Amino acid sequence: DYLVKPFSNGMLSARIKANLRRARMPLDQKDRPRLCGFGKWTLDVTRHEISDGEKTFRLNPTEHRLLLFFIDHPGQRFTTSSIYELVWGKPSYGDVRTVMVHVCNLRKKIEADPNQPRYLRSARGEGYYFQPEG
Repeated sequence: DYLVKPFSNGMLSARIKANLRRARMPLDQKDRPRLCGFGKWTLDVTRHEISDGEKTFRLNPTEHRLLLFFIDHPGQRFTTSSIYELVWGKPSYGDVRTVMVHVCNLRKKIEADPNQPRYLRSARGEGYYFQPEG
C-alpha cells in the first residue's frame, strides 16, 4: 500500500488498520480443510473457487470470507450489522447495504434461483442465515 503526499494522520491510521485486518484474514484458515462442501457445491478454500461439478465460480475475497462465515455458522441468524462487524471486522455504522449487495452476489453464484434462495436465506426482521442442506 502507499499514500500520496500530503496525507493526514487519519488516512495513515485507516490504511494501517486495513492492512492489518487483511493480514489477519488467512490465520483462521490454517486449521480449515482445503475443501468444504454443502448441497451440490464444493468450496476450494485456498483457490477461492466454488464448483458444482459443471460450473466453477471464482469468489472475490469478500465473498469468500462471507461464505466461509456462513459455512462456519449453519442455521444461526445474523443481522446485517452483526455480519458486517464479524466479517469486515469493524462497526457498520448503519452501512448494511454492503452486506446485502455481497449476499446478493453470492446468491447469483450458488443459488439456482437467486429470488428463491435455498442456501443463503433471509429471515424477515432478523437478517440472514445459512442452510447447508438447501
